[in-house]
Amino acid sequence: MDLRDNVPGRQGRTTRGNQAALETKSPEHVNHDPRSGDLIDSSSTGCTQGRQNAALMQDNETRMNSASIKEFLALQEAQMNSFLQHAEERVDAQGSSMKQITDQLGGIATSIGSALAHWLRHSTTQQEALLREELAHARNQYTDIRGRYQRVKVKNRALQMELQEANTKLAEAVEKQNELQKIADTSNWTGAVKVSDDAIRSKWKQLDYNVRAMAGALAKCQTKRPTDEVNKARFESITPAGPNLLDNDDYKELIITAYLWVLVDQEIFQNGNKFWGGGFIQGLKNIRKHLVGIAPESDRPSRSGPTMRHVAKWTAQGTGLLIHFHGRDRKAPSKLASNALDRLEDVCNIAADVSGTDFLQEMKSIMENALDIDEMLMGSMAIFSILWPSTGKQKNLRYDADGMEVVAHTGELSPNTAVAFIISPLLLKMGNADGRNYDSEMILCKASVVCV
Repeated sequence: MDLRDNVPGRQGRTTRGNQAALETKSPEHVNHDPRSGDLIDSSSTGCTQGRQNAALMQDNETRMNSASIKEFLALQEAQMNSFLQHAEERVDAQGSSMKQITDQLGGIATSIGSALAHWLRHSTTQQEALLREELAHARNQYTDIRGRYQRVKVKNRALQMELQEANTKLAEAVEKQNELQKIADTSNWTGAVKVSDDAIRSKWKQLDYNVRAMAGALAKCQTKRPTDEVNKARFESITPAGPNLLDNDDYKELIITAYLWVLVDQEIFQNGNKFWGGGFIQGLKNIRKHLVGIAPESDRPSRSGPTMRHVAKWTAQGTGLLIHFHGRDRKAPSKLASNALDRLEDVCNIAADVSGTDFLQEMKSIMENALDIDEMLMGSMAIFSILWPSTGKQKNLRYDADGMEVVAHTGELSPNTAVAFIISPLLLKMGNADGRNYDSEMILCKASVVCV
């Protein structure tokens, strides 16, 4: 489209330009106020001045002739034609520039599109090749791994079969070994049970505590001198003045404690037939005591024959056999406890006791505890002996700190201090639980004594 079609006709533009020029106020009507710097409309300054200007304007308009109007119009038309020509030239120049820019942009877009299409084709092809290469590599790896897995699987199956065969052979070997071990154990069986010294001491102290507790409860009952011959003999075995000490409050509990220890020693430690071993244990104890007195303490190359080690082994085996085949009479402690309390009624008025003590249960606990100790001592490879220091010779007995523990005394203790009576025996150990060192001995538990 030609831009000149949108431009109004020259004649129309000229007419409107003239009218505008005629309607515009003359610059003479505008006054510049030097003080304010602002333009001031002088038409409002006074009526006289306004009328003079109006009359002057009318006179000037009347004097205009047609020549000056034509000259003015011609000048306006020339200026308008020049403007339009310049505008057309600018439009043409801008159109050419726009076309050049459009062509350039189109070329750039075409170039980019071609490059992008080429890149996409080249990239896709390259990626496809790489993917195919990786896929082929992965397939090769899978094939290799699958082959190795199959080989390992076959090898594992073979190893499992070998392991099963080895386990079968091992089970057979272990069974044969167990049978041989049983045969060896049978031939070398001693029946001995290893018990530590601390375990024996603990049991002994527990027995001592139970005896003291029982004696304390009996001493609170009303007491009298024994009339039963068995009781009288037991008290006199402790000390000739034993029956008389029941009337002495300072010694009553001590002498009853000694009586209970004598009861336990006579019925269990020195005998025991009524409680365990089928009635043969006392015979075994007597034979052992005899053999211990005559057997050599240690083995010597220059001397053949059995020694203390053989005696200890034989005793332990005999004890084990009696325990295995006969065991313990579970009713015996209760029977002995009841019989013992019946005898003590001759000394203590148990029926009148108001303390609530279960004397039968207390006596039963003492018997069971003593039986445990008796089995431990007889079943050991060490030789244990329960001894009353210088039995029957208390008048000449002196205090020995190595083997005695003083429970009560009236004066300063010294090696010359006289022993009034023995409350409990001492426990002597010879050798050890391994069947050696029978030439050495030690006091495992001291005797309890009363000194004066």
